[in-house]
Amino acid sequence: MPNDRLTKIANYIISQEKVSIDELVEKFKVSKITIRRDLDKLEKKNIITKIYGGAQANSGGINDFETRANLLRNEKQYIAQKAALSINSGDSIFMDGGTTASFIFNYLDKNSSFTLLTNSLDAINKAVTFPNILILIVGNSYDRNIHSFINLNHVTKDFSNITIDKAFITCSGVSIESGLSNKHPIVAGIKSMMCSIAKEVYLLADNSKFDKVSLMTFYNLEDVDKIFTDKKPNDKYMNFFEKNNIEPIF
Repeated sequence: MPNDRLTKIANYIISQEKVSIDELVEKFKVSKITIRRDLDKLEKKNIITKIYGGAQANSGGINDFETRANLLRNEKQYIAQKAALSINSGDSIFMDGGTTASFIFNYLDKNSSFTLLTNSLDAINKAVTFPNILILIVGNSYDRNIHSFINLNHVTKDFSNITIDKAFITCSGVSIESGLSNKHPIVAGIKSMMCSIAKEVYLLADNSKFDKVSLMTFYNLEDVDKIFTDKKPNDKYMNFFEKNNIEPIF
């Protein structure tokens, strides 16, 4: 039980980036003494850094692709399964480097036929096993930490004059006030560019992303066409979606 709790606490801190001890006590229903001991263990493993009154995730843990892929994995798989149903034969789509987006391939028919634009190495590796998917690589400078190609100049030059049917977009945070945001400025620029050339923008966001704001806002929430998530958002968001003709799918 303690090891299971430690793993859950680590995953929670990484997903939230920064938390207070009181928040962890409330979330995991244990004493402050127990939380402080757990934080000591996680700090020794270089997963988190203790700060006054709480803890924050270490940057390496936040950016590591495999770590992010395992955070809320079941929720991301659920979202990907729903999103896969929106891909039709003959579509041209963009799929970004987010871990949720890469799970979509798990739910596609092997004979799926569409054009894929992506900056995600993980998506490319999965797409090559589908004989009828045409792959166009976005970006030409590779970042190992996030498994993505990130040259924004290349994207602006080669893709600014085309139109695609759908952009499947992930984010670090989504809020009504600040829209869709990402912690990596160049990645945010690529997402913004691809949203601007898409006829429809589909957001893939698990429940932990709502009411979060990261470094760079790259798209307005009211301009999103569909939002795929793992549970029904609160009334504030549902009212906003209805007002702006956004279709939530959960």
